[in-house]
Amino acid sequence: MKTTTKRASHTLLTLALLPACNGGGTGDPSAPTTGASDSDGPTGSTTDVAPNATEAPTTGSATSQTLTGDATTEAPTTGSATSQTLTGDATTEAPTTGTTTGDATTEPTDPCEPNPCTAPQNCVEGACVDPAHPAAGEVILVEMMIDVRELGDNNGEWIEFKNVSDRHVDLNGCTLSDVEVGAAFPIDAGGPLVIAPGALVLMGKTTDAAVNGGITVDHAYGDAIALNDTNGIITLACAELPVDIVEYFAGLWPYGTGDGLQLDPGHEDATANDDPESWCRALEEYAPPMNTGTPGAPNPPCR
Repeated sequence: MKTTTKRASHTLLTLALLPACNGGGTGDPSAPTTGASDSDGPTGSTTDVAPNATEAPTTGSATSQTLTGDATTEAPTTGSATSQTLTGDATTEAPTTGTTTGDATTEPTDPCEPNPCTAPQNCVEGACVDPAHPAAGEVILVEMMIDVRELGDNNGEWIEFKNVSDRHVDLNGCTLSDVEVGAAFPIDAGGPLVIAPGALVLMGKTTDAAVNGGITVDHAYGDAIALNDTNGIITLACAELPVDIVEYFAGLWPYGTGDGLQLDPGHEDATANDDPESWCRALEEYAPPMNTGTPGAPNPPCR
């Protein structure tokens, strides 16, 4: 009986000491397995944490972090990110969503598109202003009746200009002249003489249709201008700055008695209208018969 009791006690002692001797298994006795860990963390999980590594939250808001050493930081992919200060060999990934600041490129907008102004005012840097004098080349000579038939020497002559710019312009206060004969006419319409983009203005000796061949004249220059039948230099100037100058010569330019002289619509330019080849003899008749031209209407293409 004594031998049996001793053997049983020895067996129980051996079983009680066995877990302590094995250390929870082979390998590093300090490494946790499953079940409870050495810390006060949650049970039933295994956590491998690399030294000096920090993972930022993937959702929500990130607060300020200061990392030192060999650290890799991933900023949150959603939400709002606050500032981070990193020292050492640190890599920071910026959030993929949210507001981007820094060197951003913004395309400038045109304050005149869409146009906030009502005609005839023009939009200038977003402000609506009244029409001003045309600049050089914005209004050009497009048609002339130099030597009219059956209406007397100077009666029935007329000159037509076109606004080839994209803005309304005002001819009041400008000067029409024929340099060849030394004639000049200050345009005084008693108020604005506005030409819309693409529009025409017809000037003649008188506004009396019975005298000028039945045509409607926008502004009369009276006896101040008398077109020379053989040659002339017609000039439109505003504030003493030339807007358009055309010099013509009989024989070189395609006109004769009763023939309107028309600029081809494909050459409506302040330089192109200096070339006689850009002009042609008008073919369409108007009253009185045998005088040709399209006063007050667009020119047809030259044939």
